[in-house]
Amino acid sequence: MQNRFRFYLITIVVILIGYFYLIYSYRSNNSSTMAFCFYKNILSFPCPTCGTTRSVLASFKADFYNAIFTFNPLGILYAFLLIVIPVFVCIDLIFKKSFVYQSYHSILEQLKNKKISIPLILLLILNWIWNIYKEL
Repeated sequence: MQNRFRFYLITIVVILIGYFYLIYSYRSNNSSTMAFCFYKNILSFPCPTCGTTRSVLASFKADFYNAIFTFNPLGILYAFLLIVIPVFVCIDLIFKKSFVYQSYHSILEQLKNKKISIPLILLLILNWIWNIYKEL
């Protein structure tokens, strides 16, 4: 019970931080710079998730072409999760269920399967190569 409560608390905090960062990015009109990208600032080339914030913001504006092809296709996934996870967390907390908690652990178990984890890692590496090629 304690682990489940801690999981939901951390999930809510992380999602709120994500929303605050998106609001900050949107309001500061800072979409063309990488002020908070320590990876790019230190190593001078993009990380695998470079452009994700801009992609999420484009997704929320229904600009899916730029979200996928100009910025980072991972942003579509993150935008979806930023919308869906809070809804399911609220449902779990209201009805005292554990769907999100159980789903999280189920996904972790699935990722231990090499037939799933290796293709996902390869996709992430390909995305990283594409980011470097696009000079994000």
